[in-house]
Amino acid sequence: MRKRAELSLENSSLAREKLEGRVVGGRFSELANYSVLFDHSRDAILLVDLRNYEILETNPAFRDLLQTDHSFHGRNFTACFGLESESEIKDWISASTANGRDEKTIDLVTASGVILEFSRAKVELADYCAVYQIIARDVTEERSKSVLLERQSLTDEMTGLSNFRSFRARLALEHERAVKKNRPYSIAFFDVDHFKHFNDKNGHPAGDDALRHIARLLREVAGRSEFLARYGGEEFVVLCANVGAEAAAEFAERARSAISTAKFSHGDSQPLGIVSVSIGVAALEVGETADDVLKRADHALYCAKQQGRNRVSVSVTGEVSEVKTLNFKKP
Repeated sequence: MRKRAELSLENSSLAREKLEGRVVGGRFSELANYSVLFDHSRDAILLVDLRNYEILETNPAFRDLLQTDHSFHGRNFTACFGLESESEIKDWISASTANGRDEKTIDLVTASGVILEFSRAKVELADYCAVYQIIARDVTEERSKSVLLERQSLTDEMTGLSNFRSFRARLALEHERAVKKNRPYSIAFFDVDHFKHFNDKNGHPAGDDALRHIARLLREVAGRSEFLARYGGEEFVVLCANVGAEAAAEFAERARSAISTAKFSHGDSQPLGIVSVSIGVAALEVGETADDVLKRADHALYCAKQQGRNRVSVSVTGEVSEVKTLNFKKP
């Protein structure tokens, strides 16, 4: 969980006296050894009073991490870090297992963009109060790499579009929303016509260039409601949110026209004399699963291929599933 944190460096009127070799101003001499470890630890540590979430002290490593001389003691931990939800951070601090330790962590982002991961453990300070030792760790690089790897895992390397995995996740989410809110969505399946012929005649590098060109054209035609993905091989798929079959078919026709009229290297080597796509469209019907819609779109695509290619076909449910081929003007 990542929260925006703005670290205030102003002095607080609530500041406690510093730990002068002891925890909390020398009141607990039996913890002198802990105090030495606290001061010299390489871990960035702060102590928080569980009763009121007041920061009792921060060690030098913590101040070095934040690049400040301010100790923050006396300030409220939740207010100091500007969390969006005070109750959420309080729950995080107070939640623990029976032995006072918990593996749950929280990420905070400083105003300078540094991502800090906080973990906590209960510290016994005689009879004074319940105190949590909170350790901060700079995880900016680690999180950034994680985000990059996650993005790469959801992106088709060749075209830069979303990949099959990403599409399936988005489809599941959109289907859940559509059923819950009783709203439509549609799927448009694209297949490049005679693509094997194109590869065999012109080579796979030329085929890869053609797929990248098609991906660029789809981006140009798509609006905010269309989620584009490469499904695999020469197949592309578009999830049209909040859109019924008719509007999705109109989008599909714009895409088909843009592709069939675009200039492709070696396009004239194709059986149709151009690089073209066949498209199958299906919209969610009552009682269907996401896979049902996907299968109907795939069947509509098959029918578009059977009926001559370079066209858009739409699946319509009923007692018998039928496919209507739209009579758009071909270039």
